[in-house]
Amino acid sequence: MNQLYKCRFCVKSYKEKFNYDRHVSVCKYLSQPEKVQLSDLDISQEQIPGNFELFQLVKHLSFRLDKLEKENQMLRQRQNKKKNVLEWLNNGTEEKPIITFERWLVDEIQPGISALLDTVFKKDLVSGVSSLFQNYFENNRNNKYPICCFTDKQTTFYVYDKVDSDIKWKSITKDILDKYIEHICHQFVIVFLKEWCEPNQEHIATKEKYKEMYAEYYQKILGGTTSKEIQYSKIKHTLQSYLKHSIKNIVEYECE
Repeated sequence: MNQLYKCRFCVKSYKEKFNYDRHVSVCKYLSQPEKVQLSDLDISQEQIPGNFELFQLVKHLSFRLDKLEKENQMLRQRQNKKKNVLEWLNNGTEEKPIITFERWLVDEIQPGISALLDTVFKKDLVSGVSSLFQNYFENNRNNKYPICCFTDKQTTFYVYDKVDSDIKWKSITKDILDKYIEHICHQFVIVFLKEWCEPNQEHIATKEKYKEMYAEYYQKILGGTTSKEIQYSKIKHTLQSYLKHSIKNIVEYECE
């Protein structure tokens, strides 16, 4: 069995003693507390390290610096991309929506709920909400929707709505989008109570069949046993399938 040279300052081990010696001379110094490292810089109290140790230390620090620079570059690219999308949406030549996102939900989306109660009764709430958006998108293909997403940024949605005193595109977090979806789901409950429960109130109170239907339908309208997280994830997937655009043609901007 080959001998392993284990560093006593970290978890690394080496098969070759040459590589071990090259590593340990640097690791010993870097493993010390910061105060000790700083005190070690007082060369009047220490023997000046040899060329080999200095070379290894410089090479190690150079590697770490290169790694940090690459990570910083990747972070800047992600920040640039987010800024680029918003700049392109707000300052580009693309036609702007004629209605804000919140107004769109109330005026254009919610009115379609009544026609989809049966879909929920026969299937589930996710099918009802998904069909609500599907029907709108398929019947209004030429409209400029106040919500969009991109193939390159699948988890980010952008909505056209109020930003301070202005109306413009903005990115929204997952939690905020979930709140909007929760609102639409709650509207199904309101429509169910008004358009099915109230007209059938007497039957529900006197007929066993309607009592069973009420219990079954109400459970489905509330989402059944499926968690909200799974429900919202499926609904967002439906939104993405209709809204996603390519981001390849967006011009790059420098982030100051």
